[in-house]
Order: sequence, then C-alpha cells, then structure tokens
Amino acid sequence: MNSRSPGACVSRILTRKPSFRRRECLFPESCGRSSVRATLFLRVPQGERDAWFFTLNYSNYQEYFAGVPIPGIDYVYSPSDRFTLAIGFPFNSLEWRPFEKLTVQLTYVPVRSVRARLTYQLFRPLRVYTGFDWDDDWYLRAGRHERDHRLFYYEKRLTGGLRFDLRHVGFEVSGGYAFDRFYFEGVSYKHRNENRIDIQPGPFVVGRVSVRF
Repeated sequence: MNSRSPGACVSRILTRKPSFRRRECLFPESCGRSSVRATLFLRVPQGERDAWFFTLNYSNYQEYFAGVPIPGIDYVYSPSDRFTLAIGFPFNSLEWRPFEKLTVQLTYVPVRSVRARLTYQLFRPLRVYTGFDWDDDWYLRAGRHERDHRLFYYEKRLTGGLRFDLRHVGFEVSGGYAFDRFYFEGVSYKHRNENRIDIQPGPFVVGRVSVRF
C-alpha cells in the first residue's frame, strides 16, 4: 500500500458500569470517573515497503504526561517479508525470521512494557515458543481518599508453550514462572514503595481455545 493512510481510535470506559474489566473500578457503584483514550495516526509510505507513522495519543490516565496529547513518530523498515523493524516513539518492535521456521519478536512500549518471543514451527499446524514479558495493569479502587490514586499491579513472566492452529480453531497450552510481582497504590510508579504488597514468585499454567470465522 503506497498511499497515505489516516486513522483514529477512541475508547471511553465509564467506571460506573458494573464490570470488572481492565482499568475500571473494583467496586463501580461508588466510582464516578471515566478512563478516556484516543489515538490519531497517519501512515506515509517511504519507497516500496517502508513507511513513516505519525501519531497523536491521549489518555487521562497514561503513565507519563497524563491528560496531555503526546505526539509520536516511528519509522518502519521492512526490506523483505522476513524482517520488519519499527523504531521511534512511542513504540519499538522487531519481527525477524532468520530462517523459514523460526520467528523472533521483540516489542517495547515506554515505560515498562517489554515482550520478547522466540517461535519455532515444528510442522505447519504446530508451533512451540518461549518468551519473556514485563507488563502492568491498574484499577480505580472504590473508597480511595485521593481521586487520582490507582491500584497498580506489575509482573514479569518467563513463558514456554505450544500452539496448534487449524483453519477455524486454535489450541494453546503454556506455562512458566511469574516473578517480581507486586501491588501498590499511588499516582504513578514513583510511589511503588508506598502502600505496597509483594506477591511471592511462582509457576503458572494457561490453556486457551480460540475460534475464528
């Protein structure tokens, strides 16, 4: 695609709704605040395969400069179907197939979101993988004394698994070890040593079934 491609994405989560979705109130009936996210983007082709991505991101609860629209720019370099590199701000990623059955994937989103995965295709429907994830989540706790305080959760994981994909259904089993995980309440990561609860590291197992139409 060699034409400019604009786009937009807007989401609003009303914390009054009786739901336990990500980034909503733990007890929604007593909360009255919304989480709003919006992204505008423009893709500008550069040659046959490369492109510039210009973005404008807004969130009233983002980790840095909350409530301020933040511009971003990334350059996507893709000399072949085997190699794609996106570098810039706010995201960086790499997908590389050094040979046909092996795929290397790396993703970094500021400030503390990292994903690394190595996937090997044993035969066409069956793949095995190993990886590392560092991510977080947050919630608005009912009854909090400070309106801007959130309940944060951080975790790191080492994972291994296998995935079996047919045309309309996929099966996945994975397991690993979760560590460096903790909860804390505050405005941002700088308050991680206040009102903190550390969770012991330990193993985990996950099974998934996905259906596609």
